[in-house]
Amino acid sequence: MDYQLIVFDWDGTLMDSTAHITHCMHRAISTLSLEPLSDTQVSHIIGLGLHEAVQTLYPDADAATWTALADCYRQTWVNTPESTPLF
Repeated sequence: MDYQLIVFDWDGTLMDSTAHITHCMHRAISTLSLEPLSDTQVSHIIGLGLHEAVQTLYPDADAATWTALADCYRQTWVNTPESTPLF
């Protein structure tokens, strides 16, 4: 059988990105001077969409804070070199 396309879910399936995700979220939290969270608290949002994740981490924050955290996390993710191991 010839395959024209094979698709893999890279993040969390082929590579273990937990440490990189938590590191970038901690940096974003620190940049915005939000209340620090533990690695465990941050790792529990892995798998959620980003907006749902930031709302879960800071449920009492306002929409502007959620947006700022999501934007800062995205920028941190893009600008932070990663050394993510494969499973």
